[in-house]
Amino acid sequence: MQHKRSNFSRRDAVRLAALTGSSVLWAQPAAADTTTELSSAQAQLAAAESQLGAIADEYEVLSQQQSATLDDLDAVETDIEKVSASIADTEVRLADKQALLSQSVADDYKDGNRGVVDLVLGSATIEEFISGLYYYQKVTAEQERLIRDVQDEHAQLESERDELSRHREELQEVSRLQAEQLEAMRDKQYEAQQLVDGLDAEVRDLL
Repeated sequence: MQHKRSNFSRRDAVRLAALTGSSVLWAQPAAADTTTELSSAQAQLAAAESQLGAIADEYEVLSQQQSATLDDLDAVETDIEKVSASIADTEVRLADKQALLSQSVADDYKDGNRGVVDLVLGSATIEEFISGLYYYQKVTAEQERLIRDVQDEHAQLESERDELSRHREELQEVSRLQAEQLEAMRDKQYEAQQLVDGLDAEVRDLL
């Protein structure tokens, strides 16, 4: 039985081999491109995750700073309340002492300076009169000194309260700025998280 000769010649075999070889060569660059894209995406993902971590750390530090600022504000508010209570107390004491001195002066005026007259009439000697006048004047001077002391205390407390109020305003401004920074960092953190999620999805698609 005579076999039919194949139409597949040596030249066809060479051509097929060349074609097959070309297909292999074409496949190799495609695989290399995928590997490069994967490496690039993984590198970008690592960088994005690092940035997200840095933002989270920075946010935590700023959050603690604002918490400390709010604690300072609470402490200042407490101090202002205490000083205000002390001021109210000095105002009551000052009013009492001023009323006492005013009443004493009014009594002396109404009685025609009766205290000095009593000293003159009640003194047996000039020495007794001088001694009595000295103590009389000393009592009046002591009352005036006590009033001045309370006035000085009142003025000092008001100065302290004013200083605390200024400090409170400064802390309120610091807290406001910190709150704005925290809000901006929350937005930044959200954007960074979106980037990480997108790159993570891209890496998984390339695997």
